Amino acid sequence: MNKLFFTGRAAAAPELNTYGDTKVARFRLIRNDYAGKDENGERREKQVTIPFTAFGGMAETLAKNVMTGDQLVIEAKISNNNFTDGEGKERYDYNFEVVAFDYGAPGAEKRSVIWVPMAALWTVRSRSILARRAPMRRAGTTNSGSST
Repeated sequence: MNKLFFTGRAAAAPELNTYGDTKVARFRLIRNDYAGKDENGERREKQVTIPFTAFGGMAETLAKNVMTGDQLVIEAKISNNNFTDGEGKERYDYNFEVVAFDYGAPGAEKRSVIWVPMAALWTVRSRSILARRAPMRRAGTTNSGSST
């Protein structure tokens, strides 16, 4: 089996569907890849969109927790998705199937809606200002993590 690793930001929240007893989440990651230099010698990038499919409990977890812009680290495998279309023509396709994932940095949507800084403390040392923040918590929870 081939192991493929991808990093990127969620293009949109995963779409969760149920087929029989199987939960299926489909989502896309977006990333910028190096595309050479322009005529002025400036770095150029191209945007790459990669589609993924997750099944079962992993699909439910992704659909419940991932928001637009969230960074994900995905381990995937390639699976065939060949089919015959309505005209009887054989179509060949592939699918990146999620094997494992990890959360990266939250996207702007999650940072503005869910995460709320408790306080910002400023300390002056040797003519420099060092920003220190109290631990962040989820909105609507107490310090112990239980809902208020």
